[in-house]
Amino acid sequence: MCATGSRPFYLARIEPLYPLLKAKGPQRHAVLKRLQRLCGREVNLLRSEHTLATVKLYLSSYRSALRAIDPEHPALRARKHRSSQRFSCLPLTPEETRSINAAYQTEIRKDQSDLIPLDAKEFVATELLASERFISIGMGLMAVTGRRPAEIFFSASFAPAPNKLPFPAVIFSGQLKTRFARGTGFEPYPIPVPAPPKTVLEAFGRLRAYIRTYLEPATRPISSQRTP
Repeated sequence: MCATGSRPFYLARIEPLYPLLKAKGPQRHAVLKRLQRLCGREVNLLRSEHTLATVKLYLSSYRSALRAIDPEHPALRARKHRSSQRFSCLPLTPEETRSINAAYQTEIRKDQSDLIPLDAKEFVATELLASERFISIGMGLMAVTGRRPAEIFFSASFAPAPNKLPFPAVIFSGQLKTRFARGTGFEPYPIPVPAPPKTVLEAFGRLRAYIRTYLEPATRPISSQRTP
């Protein structure tokens, strides 16, 4: 038996099936069944020696290796009759997936259960928002909005939030790394801010103006850049 979590051994075991997958009819069906058995055996082997979270990481690396070989590899195809289970040959069960997600949410709630309240007037980020240096403004915006650097400097867009919200907020769009998760799509949504929303929006406008000033000469075609 090979060591668990070894992609080379796993890929070596299923490699002889590649030429046979080109067959049609009953022969192809038999090969797919054999592929499923080999993959299932590998998943069970991983389960026997690792936590579910670690198994999930291993399976993700296996799928990445298969995509590098063939983006349409049969082991990556979703089951049509089991919509809650994404991959046909290298899956965790829906129950295991829910268990991992529940554990993750528990950790998130634990990390966020003992937050220190901040007074926006004393919060150092408000001083950064008033800075004349675009790096400082960006750091302040990251602090008060909780958004990533790439979002603040490039992809994000902020707009005034409706007055009916029970907390100070701005409307945010341009989220990165959504992975198409529920509630993290491309539609704008409100995010709370521990500083006056008007201050946040004004600082964001100045930041983007600075960025346009610095980037415009670099992105202009060489032929259009005049020299004295």
